[in-house]
Amino acid sequence: MAFGPQPEIELAEGPGTWNKAFGSNVFTLENTASGTFDRYVLQIWDKTETELIAEVRQQANLAGRAHFDVARILQSQLRVHKGLELTLELADSDEETLEYYVKSGYNVQGGVSVIQNTYGPYYVTMGRKEYYEETWNTVPYISEYNAAVGGNHSITGPALALTDYTYEILKSKLTGGIPTEFNPAAYVGARVQKIRRNEDFTLSFINEADIDNGDKHLIAQIRVKSYNGNTLVDDITIDNTFSNGGGPYPNIICDPALFYQTHPYLIITTQGGPDALGLSSNITHYYVYWVPQSDTILGCLSLAPASEIYRFDIDEGECSDFDPIQVSWLNSFGFKDYFTFQKRNDQSISITRETYDQLPGSWQSSLYRISTYDRGSTVSSQSAEETWTLRTRYLEDYEYEFLKNLFLSPDVYIRQYGDGDWKPVVIKTANWTDRTYRKNKLYQYEITVTMANKINTQRGS
Repeated sequence: MAFGPQPEIELAEGPGTWNKAFGSNVFTLENTASGTFDRYVLQIWDKTETELIAEVRQQANLAGRAHFDVARILQSQLRVHKGLELTLELADSDEETLEYYVKSGYNVQGGVSVIQNTYGPYYVTMGRKEYYEETWNTVPYISEYNAAVGGNHSITGPALALTDYTYEILKSKLTGGIPTEFNPAAYVGARVQKIRRNEDFTLSFINEADIDNGDKHLIAQIRVKSYNGNTLVDDITIDNTFSNGGGPYPNIICDPALFYQTHPYLIITTQGGPDALGLSSNITHYYVYWVPQSDTILGCLSLAPASEIYRFDIDEGECSDFDPIQVSWLNSFGFKDYFTFQKRNDQSISITRETYDQLPGSWQSSLYRISTYDRGSTVSSQSAEETWTLRTRYLEDYEYEFLKNLFLSPDVYIRQYGDGDWKPVVIKTANWTDRTYRKNKLYQYEITVTMANKINTQRGS
């Protein structure tokens, strides 16, 4: 039995509720009492607090604090979501996010860990951040509303999607039809991209909208509106339900008790490709955005948008006698970005062969003969590596900066024109150089990739 003052190990500082796994994730523990002990103990538990993921310890010290960077532990719990490009309607974030709790305590020499406090939940994604960033500022990525007594909430901060593409055109400069839902002053501009009809595309959003009175709401629906000039053509609603690939709602109802997300529904991804969405063939542009589930935001049947305006202009590009190749990659948030290389592309195959020399002749026959097809130098094994060199059209400055994230990505896929299959590749280009119109005038982006799986070949005889 222990006598005298006991330690009280508490969390002094943490990385914030949301963070990215590839960067520092530091928890600081302190002893707020006067008791002595041998080691600080920090435990990481799963979202149900039933499975211990890891326990780390640090020697007690005169400073009275201990810092634990658990980034590597968190990274080991995450993986890339394969096939996210082919999302049918919605997808949850089962693989690329983690919900966890931390517990603090102490350990005496030769004894077991004594756990005293629990903190969380915390959420982390497959994303990367700068070496000097301790936390991830999620304010731009979570919708914000002002509460209204007896009336509708008003949006003050529409949420950005989890993409590195940030190019914006002022709302007043947009041509063609614009959904009336974007009339509020909070919607200043639209994030505009060009897209071909047969391209795959996804957008990922944090499944949360915050009200300044403390309420939280989740994604209820993904909305898609397409136009031919000023004429509305398609108006599609994708409910955030299990049956559609998302969640956590079994149906769309106004129940404030459900307004809290949990893994694997921390982030919802929606398909955004024109063909995958089933959009009409005569459209010129379309919009993708999400709306929250709420009993007070314009009612349940007419919901105000919660995300920024994401607009896609249909553009098949100019003919270059080369089939375009679409590329997808893991972006800085841990989700997917896309771009199409529509100029010249070159395929090459590099073959490595091992050979041996054998004597020609019918050595095992009753008569010795040498046939013209008897082989001397024989291939015992060979491997074939397929490489592609891809080139873009001439780029704007913001597009080149965006493609820097492709160069940095460890997980890249390509899809050839008319091919439904995405195939993994490894980037072989070793250098990225900053280019701008001011310095370089017209410029293109060129990248060389090698297929991640080698071509199967046979053995010689």
